[in-house]
Formats: sequence, structure tokens, C-alpha cells
Amino acid sequence: MSVDTRLGDLNDPPARLHPDRLDSPAPAALLRTVLNASMDGVLIVDRGGDLIEANPAACRLLGVPRDTLIGSPAAALAAEGAPREVFSRGALAGEGERFIPHFRLRGRGSREGEIHVEMTLAPFMESEPLLLVFVRDITERRRLERDVLDISDREQRRIGQDLHDSFNQHLTAISFSSQMLRQKLAARGLSETADADKILALMNQVIVQTRTLARGLHPVELERKGLTAAFLELVMSIEHMFGVVCRFENDPRVEVTDLDAATHLYRIAQEAVSNAVRHGRARNIRIRFERAPGMVTLVVADDGAGFHPAAGQKPGMGLRIMRYRARMINAELALTSPPEGGTTLRCRCPESILLAAPDRD
Repeated sequence: MSVDTRLGDLNDPPARLHPDRLDSPAPAALLRTVLNASMDGVLIVDRGGDLIEANPAACRLLGVPRDTLIGSPAAALAAEGAPREVFSRGALAGEGERFIPHFRLRGRGSREGEIHVEMTLAPFMESEPLLLVFVRDITERRRLERDVLDISDREQRRIGQDLHDSFNQHLTAISFSSQMLRQKLAARGLSETADADKILALMNQVIVQTRTLARGLHPVELERKGLTAAFLELVMSIEHMFGVVCRFENDPRVEVTDLDAATHLYRIAQEAVSNAVRHGRARNIRIRFERAPGMVTLVVADDGAGFHPAAGQKPGMGLRIMRYRARMINAELALTSPPEGGTTLRCRCPESILLAAPDRD
């Protein structure tokens, strides 16, 4: 039965139409016009989970003709690893609309491959429960977001390398000259030797801080030895710079071999740790991985003041970038802060990040 027939009952009781609209086109014809004109994809799923309607925008998005889509299971549209239960009967029984900011569909034909979309699921009750699925293609937007993050990462690496190779070398030369000056002053028994000692101590502190900053901007260990080694270096740097207890609880079952995913996870943890120290005034921070069937979760927990934004307050730039990074690896990021204090960040990733990803254009 077509969706026009299912929704054709709307013609029967004229009371359903606004009195000023009695001469308007029939609701079913109006619905068809709206579906055809929509720039976003619209799918209608019956209670059995099968597609009973797809507008032209949905067919273009998926690269599949309408006749092929109609009658096929909606769950088959989900890309590999994407949760197919969003199209299940449970979605039909849901109350109100549900917005999914990121979902992966499986394109075919001219759109072969993964298609990144945002979706709104709206249960609709007519003669039987239906599910309206509004789909917007965000593949290009995600590509641009990824490019922006890649540019940012490259710039950070460049600055870090410049700090290490150039600025730090100049500081080392100044320190060496200061040491020579200190020796000359000491040889003459001058009281200014003590002042030279203070200058040398300050200079050595600056050199150490510069090296630590350079490693944070350009974590060489991440590329050479992997995420575990980079996390171990991160916690050592945090302890040295801020005097807090920072630990990475290594799980040998977790080795993220996808360099892109490892970079995003490192930056997410780095931002979470920085927030814990600078804003939460935490004294103890723990970084660890948790395993579950099909999932790997990065956890950063601290004992700081907690994260309690005021009502209506927009998230800061750091949190927005962490969420961007999570979306880049098809992960979900969540922050929790109990009333008694402390903050826990969880970044739930698909288990596929444990495998090396193919090269991307």
C-alpha cells in the first residue's frame, strides 16, 4: 500500500482542515508536493521496519532509485558498524522527535561508500505507526571540519618543532653563555656570582618548560611509538609542570593503530587534562581505556571542582573542538560532574579504531 493511500484518509473528515483551507489541494497531494520539493531526504518506515516512501532528495543522497528503496529494510541503509536499531520498532514507539547529530549511511551507485548525515526521527500515528526520517547530508561539512582540524594539527606540530629546533637552541646558547659569565665572576670572587646563579636557574627552568610545551604541540612519541607512549609522556609532563598526580592506566588489550584516531584521542585527553588542572584545580587525574563489546572508551577522570556550566551558557572552544574531534572518529563524547565534585570525560569509540585505517584522500 502506498503512502498516498495510507495518508489519503486525511481527506475524509473535512474538520481536520482549517476552515479557510477547505479549497486547498488534498493533504495527500500536498504531502507529495512537499516531499518532492524538499532539499533534505525524507524516508517513511512502517512498523515492520521496511521503507514505504522515499522522496527524490533521499534517492539522490543514497544513490538508489525509489523503486529499489521501497519495500527494502530501513536497517540495511546503515553503514557497517552504525547502530541499525535506530530504525527498529522501538523508534516507532518513541515519544516525540529524536535528533541524531551524526549517523553513517551506506551509499550505493553514484554515492558508493559511507555517507555522513544528521537525522531527525519522528514517530507518526495514522492507521498504523509510521516513522518519518528526515536526513541531511553533512559529508562535505565533515570533510571541511576534518580539513580544519588537520590544518590546526599541522600548525601546532610546526610551532612545536620550531620551539624545539630553533627557540630552544637559542635558549641553550644563552644558558651556556650565562654559565661562562658565572664562572668568570666566581673566579674573581665577585658577589654578583649569586645573581648569575639565579639567572642560570631561571634559564634552565625556561628551557625545561619550552621543551615540555614543544612536546605538547608536537608529540613525537605518538608517531614513533604510538598512543600509549604519548600518553605516558603526557602524564609525566603534566606532573612536572603543575605538580599534580597524573596517571595513565595502560590496558595492553588497547593499541590504537589508526594514527588519525590516535591523534584525535590524544588531543581530547590533552584538553581534558588541561581543563582539569587550569579550571577544575584537580590534584589527581587518571587516564585509561575501557573495553566493551564493539566499543573502546577513553576515560579521563579528575577530583577537581567539577564542570557545572550556567543555564544557557554556550560550551567553550575547547569543549567544542573535543566534540568535533570525537565526531571525526565516529565517537560519542560525554562529560559528567557529580555535585560532590570531580569530572569524568568519556569518549566512546567504535572498536574499529584498533585497526589501521586505509589511506584517505
